[in-house]
Amino acid sequence: MAGASVVACCSLVIMALMAAAATAGSVPAVYVFGDSLADVGNNNHLLTLLKADFSHNGMDYAGGKATGRFSNGKNSADFLVYVLTILIRRTAASFDVDANNAATPSQQQQYVAALIQSLSGQLQSLYNLGARKVLFLGTGPVGCTPSLREMSSAKVCNAVGNSMAVQYNKAAEGVLSGMAAKYTDLHYALFDSSAALLRYIDQPAEYGFVEAKAACCGLGDMNAKIACTPLSSYCANRSDHVFWDFYHPTEATAQKLTATAFDGSAPFIFPINVRQLSAI
Repeated sequence: MAGASVVACCSLVIMALMAAAATAGSVPAVYVFGDSLADVGNNNHLLTLLKADFSHNGMDYAGGKATGRFSNGKNSADFLVYVLTILIRRTAASFDVDANNAATPSQQQQYVAALIQSLSGQLQSLYNLGARKVLFLGTGPVGCTPSLREMSSAKVCNAVGNSMAVQYNKAAEGVLSGMAAKYTDLHYALFDSSAALLRYIDQPAEYGFVEAKAACCGLGDMNAKIACTPLSSYCANRSDHVFWDFYHPTEATAQKLTATAFDGSAPFIFPINVRQLSAI
């Protein structure tokens, strides 16, 4: 089970890179770098078995049609772009940073270190290409996803997965702050997805949720043994659930997380929020 926890641990590395604007406060384009949590349909055009271009995905999206998003509707990338009043479909690109790769327990620290080294190099490359405003959405509490809970007889969060997520986010903060100190024209905001999402998981009723453990769509125990497919069962009220499938959040969760990133404050988004970042 420990090995399985690592599979999901570093699978969320998302950055929304706001290109340097000609005038302060203007955000002419948004580039999203991430995995399936931020995918707005790129997977439809990739040679991959991981697809979301079928029902019940997209059932709450405009027209009720699957778009390639691993969600019942919109995801965080959609909401981020919406609040910035930018159309994402023509201005976004995505890539994975070692997403969903596995490591043995003895390799966990080395794996996180390798990811951070890769992140550092990629951020440097982006800066060299002109990136001056960076929003980094940290890894969420992957140990609490339905896919990892389901592996536990007690259906509790996987401590190893969550610990690695915290390690990665902390190290990423060091990389970003170091670059900002080196390059005074670089501005960033870091969103602690883990801390923000754990609020909904630990106190679901306080944030308008009913179910914070099981997936809405899927098959098997907790709807988490098999991913959401056209043959899967799904919940009647998606807005009640934190998770759409065995790994991805519902549209309701994504909207709440994005609102926190856009107008929130530390300890969830720092040293500034997205609204402040876009105004620079």
